[in-house]
Amino acid sequence: MKKIINFDKSFEQTIIEKRLSLNDTYVVILQGKRMQTLESLYNELEAALQLPSYFGRNWNALDECLTDFSWISDKKIIIGINDFEKILYDFEFDIVQANTEIEIFLDCLQCAVNELKDNLKVYIQEKGVVYEILPE
Repeated sequence: MKKIINFDKSFEQTIIEKRLSLNDTYVVILQGKRMQTLESLYNELEAALQLPSYFGRNWNALDECLTDFSWISDKKIIIGINDFEKILYDFEFDIVQANTEIEIFLDCLQCAVNELKDNLKVYIQEKGVVYEILPE
């Protein structure tokens, strides 16, 4: 991940402006505050990314969907995730398990960025700092 320093406007406003300035680009902002349990994380991803009906609501299925996006007609995709620190905040097990699940989620995002390269941009806003997941 790379730290983004020069966001002159709010995170959401910057992501929305990217939508307006780019053609053939699907832009979505995921709300970390709506992803505080594993079930609500899958709900937010499913709704915001319009995941197909065969999405199995598990990490393997998410990994497959994030490297496909065949159901979205736009050629490029930008995903913004705000309030990342709130993801799995109310996790039903414990903090160690929550951290493990967050690492798996980040791995899914990293794999998708690695696979789709310039066709997928992922920005994460956490405690006022914005990061971009870059291909490895």
